[in-house]
Amino acid sequence: MTFRKFTNHRQYDVHLKFDRKTLKFGKCPNTCEFIDFHLDNPRVWDLYLQFATDMVHHGHKKLSSEMLINRVRWETMLDTTDKQFKINNNHKPYYARLLLSLPKFKNTKFLEVRQSCADDLSYSECEILISPYV
Repeated sequence: MTFRKFTNHRQYDVHLKFDRKTLKFGKCPNTCEFIDFHLDNPRVWDLYLQFATDMVHHGHKKLSSEMLINRVRWETMLDTTDKQFKINNNHKPYYARLLLSLPKFKNTKFLEVRQSCADDLSYSECEILISPYV
């Protein structure tokens, strides 16, 4: 994928590509499973973000990742690649961190996060996972 950057009236082509192997290097098994699930099921993230944004527009100041995941599970006819669950509960803290890596949610108390294996992902890696360059 090519990303075009314009600076000082010059155009630069920067080839950015992040693959699963690079993103999963040195990560715990739950993080590796989440990365695979997330990249194979982009609609889950789209709905999670849509529902979070809707709740903010309706005046909610605080929500839980569990509530957002349950909305995705129960209010949609979404099929995922997970053979056992529609969305594994282990993925909730990862989706919370993806949401909190977005500028409009970054410095808010919209979601509170606790220490978990999802801390294995840095905010930079979260930004990569939700970018179009993966």
